[in-house]
Amino acid sequence: MKEILKIAPVLLYLIVGFIRMIMTVKNLFSVKFLSIYLVTVNKTRDAINNPLKLVVLSYLRLAGLGFLS
Repeated sequence: MKEILKIAPVLLYLIVGFIRMIMTVKNLFSVKFLSIYLVTVNKTRDAINNPLKLVVLSYLRLAGLGFLS
């Protein structure tokens, strides 16, 4: 029983670390943002100008860097 209590936290940290790495890669290397963001502003993907697209993608990449910390 004591061995399980020593191994369980390590396994949980590994699982959390793995999920963090998936989220990091997903956010850092995203080339487009989800359509849910477009629904909230009632616009189509073509209606948003390029500078705003860059800002949103920059925020996604910043969130990806946040998962690394």
